[in-house]
Amino acid sequence: MRLFRFLPLLVLAFIVTITACQKAATTAPVVSLSFFLDSAQYNCKGGDAIMMDTMGKKALEVRGLTNNFAQNVILFLPLDSANARPGTYYGSMVFADSILQADIATTWIGDSVQVNLTQLDGVHAAGTFSGQVFHNERSKTISQGKFNVTY
Repeated sequence: MRLFRFLPLLVLAFIVTITACQKAATTAPVVSLSFFLDSAQYNCKGGDAIMMDTMGKKALEVRGLTNNFAQNVILFLPLDSANARPGTYYGSMVFADSILQADIATTWIGDSVQVNLTQLDGVHAAGTFSGQVFHNERSKTISQGKFNVTY
C-alpha cells in the first residue's frame, strides 16, 4: 500500500525525465486560408504551405482543410523567378468538396485565379485571390479570398 502513495511522485519524475530529453519543438506552419465560393464561405484552419524552387523558378503552394475536414483546397501560384516579389500573379485552385463521403468528391478546378501577393519574405506569404472554378460545365465564383501562411 505504501507504494501507491509514491506513485504520483514517480509518474511526475518520469514525465520530467522524458520531457527534459526531448529536442526543442519546431513551430508548425501557420496557415490561414478563407474565401467565398459563390455565396458559401469557407475557412481553412488546417493545412500547410511550401515554397518550391526548381530550375531558377519558384512556386508557392497553399493547402488547406475546412474545420469539418469535408473540403480540401489547394492554391498553386507559379512565381516569375527565384527573386519573386509581391505583385499580381495568376495561379490555379483545386477545391474538392465532400471528401469524407464514400462516393467520389466533387472537384472544382480553376486555372486563372488572380492572386495579389502582398507579402513575401522567405518564410511568410500573404495575399488575396479571386476567380472562377469549374466542374463539368458549371462554374462558381471565388471572391474575398485571403491567405496568410508561413512555409
